[in-house]
Amino acid sequence: MVKTVGRWHACPDIEIVEIEGRYIALFGWNGFAYWNCWEVKEIIDGVGFDIVKDGITARPIYAEEDLESDDFVDYIEPIGYNLEEA
Repeated sequence: MVKTVGRWHACPDIEIVEIEGRYIALFGWNGFAYWNCWEVKEIIDGVGFDIVKDGITARPIYAEEDLESDDFVDYIEPIGYNLEEA
């Protein structure tokens, strides 16, 4: 399960999650991946500040049973993300 650790200081709509021990701001959803993410330097009281590295794509990983279900759902919670760096 992915842990949300905060929101970006300049835009609270941008969620920050912890992936592989790094704080990643999820941005630029194109229907398949977040293609314009960045690593956040620090989280203070649930608010992220400073960019360590940008140009990161985060592709969600879903549980196999969620993908095979015949039930219609609007949203499937990812169990993790694969990171690709430019």
